[in-house]
Amino acid sequence: MPKVLHLGWSFSSHVTRWVYGLQKRGWETALLSYGGDALPDIETYIIERKKTGKLGYLQAIPHMRQVVATVKPDIIHAHYAAGFGLWGAFSGIRPLVISCWGTDVVSSAQTLLSGSLIRWSLKQADQTLTTSHFLKEVVEGLSLNLTTPPKVIPFGIDLQKLRSKTSSARISSAKIFSAKISSARISDNSADKRVRLLFFKGHKSIYGPKELLYAFASIADRFQNATLTMAGAGPLTDDLKQLTKTLKLEHRVSFPGFIDNKHALSYISGHDIMVMPSLVAEGFGVSALEALAVGLPVVASNTGGVSEIVADNQSGFLVNPENTEELASALAKLISDRQLREEFGAHGQQQVAKLYDWKNNLDDMETVYRELLR
Repeated sequence: MPKVLHLGWSFSSHVTRWVYGLQKRGWETALLSYGGDALPDIETYIIERKKTGKLGYLQAIPHMRQVVATVKPDIIHAHYAAGFGLWGAFSGIRPLVISCWGTDVVSSAQTLLSGSLIRWSLKQADQTLTTSHFLKEVVEGLSLNLTTPPKVIPFGIDLQKLRSKTSSARISSAKIFSAKISSARISDNSADKRVRLLFFKGHKSIYGPKELLYAFASIADRFQNATLTMAGAGPLTDDLKQLTKTLKLEHRVSFPGFIDNKHALSYISGHDIMVMPSLVAEGFGVSALEALAVGLPVVASNTGGVSEIVADNQSGFLVNPENTEELASALAKLISDRQLREEFGAHGQQQVAKLYDWKNNLDDMETVYRELLR
């Protein structure tokens, strides 16, 4: 099989899933990371980070080229247009694939210096990829005159792996992805009347955690059975904990800290509603997809790639960003109606099985590689 050199962070779960997934398909695989540690069973090269930002990537180009000369890849795949896309463009190897993840084209590509480098890098690619149609439109809006249009390959869910884990999870393997509403999800304890809300993002203002706390506070007295988990960590964590006390929600809101990605699905499945009140347009929305995969309805801001994943009034509710009243109303509808939660959960699982199966994503990626290597 041809050899693929991936350019991306070795500590990124997104990058490593592509690397291992394609290796299992028989592709000879190597990874060049900027910082991080070597991956087990993968030919890994690490360039030590000496400077942050684009300057660090630019200064590392000679070292990157040495690695490329050692690896002798047939194709290079850069994961993230900024930084790694620049390396790919300067690698001297074609064909070149560049995956756009979100902030690299939504925000960085709009700036003067970084934007110029990103746009130039994308022009050098033989194929650009995005995880959502939203991102595809953003790339097309850069007016790059690409030789081939961007292709959408989502970052899906490994349904086979998910099914294999259900014997030890709280979701029944006999019921997962069933069309029957009654079998959408089951609880560890049927007598437990709590409704568990989950925020599963970094504690940054752009993701709307404060707006969520205010929305939850406005309905907390009406729904004494509702709790909120603020999973994750970040610069706002201490402020969010203080706000929780100010709103007198200490006994209703928990802060478990960062949850490792490998435990994400099982952790998410321990809740009843996923909430994603982002204030900015996210490129894709992996957390929303993971929630739908395990049967949770999702309440999310109607913006960016997340609005593609969540079918409004079918697998969740889409609300206007920063509108806490609208957010609270959507949460109240789901908290008060278990049947609605189960209907939305069942629809979401069917949607994931149809549109976001990781097996199909790998198939599509292999097709891209093979077409470029003809």
